[in-house]
Amino acid sequence: MPNSSVQVFKLIVVPPPEALPIYPPPRSMFLPSTRLMQDWLNRILESIPAGFLRHQEIDLLVWVLNTCQQALAWTDAECGTFSAKYFPNYEIPIIEHVP
Repeated sequence: MPNSSVQVFKLIVVPPPEALPIYPPPRSMFLPSTRLMQDWLNRILESIPAGFLRHQEIDLLVWVLNTCQQALAWTDAECGTFSAKYFPNYEIPIIEHVP
């Protein structure tokens, strides 16, 4: 079992999410950035089967991706890790084997 006396977890305060817009801006108003480029957005949108989402739902998807673009990772190098501030190292004690 892990040593629970050294596992001190800090509370993560998560702000309430921003409300989704009832009428999201049209995807034609999307402005590419260094995190979410137009060709990457096009690849995401092309993977959606025809007729699966309505135009307003696609606009909402583009809005969500644009709003949360810091959460996107396109390569393994861009993937983050859990902060040691909130998730301490997992310490597993070693128990000597006794034959």
